[in-house]
Amino acid sequence: AETSRVEPLSLAQRYADALGRWPALGIARLRHEQAGIRLDYARNQSLPALDLVLSNTRTGLSGSYGTARELTEGGHYPSWSIGVNLEVPLGGNQKARSQARAQDARVHQAELEVDSIRSALANDVRTRWEQARAGLDEVERMRADIELRTEMLRIERVRYDAGMGLLSQLLLRESELTESRQRL
Repeated sequence: AETSRVEPLSLAQRYADALGRWPALGIARLRHEQAGIRLDYARNQSLPALDLVLSNTRTGLSGSYGTARELTEGGHYPSWSIGVNLEVPLGGNQKARSQARAQDARVHQAELEVDSIRSALANDVRTRWEQARAGLDEVERMRADIELRTEMLRIERVRYDAGMGLLSQLLLRESELTESRQRL
């Protein structure tokens, strides 16, 4: 049985994946899509209307209601009609054009919102990445500080044991090392 090995995602792939799952961006994209559909509808409303009209009726004429009804329900005199209806507003359809322009502005606004959210996420990711990197750098500096203070304490002990150092200096070095460890 051969096991497939999954390659780790690159930073760009992880960012694209996070961007695709970002709820605010999903909502903004949905709004943009809806605005596009509304724009298509508004543009359609500004076009001339062409309708095909089909009609099938049954008729019956008589001097009495009952006889006319029997003729109609019996299907004795069917009537068919086919027609074409073309509506072109005089002077153009200003209302529909205005609605299309307004909807076009909404589409543009939705595009800006998508771009804004995408940029905000990129900035947020970059800021947090830099904060994490700075935090790791700070930890490394603290470790180096502890190594230095440990060495200083060792030297102060050697001096104290040789009778050249003061107890207060030795205690000070121990206190400094303890504080550095606490900060780390």
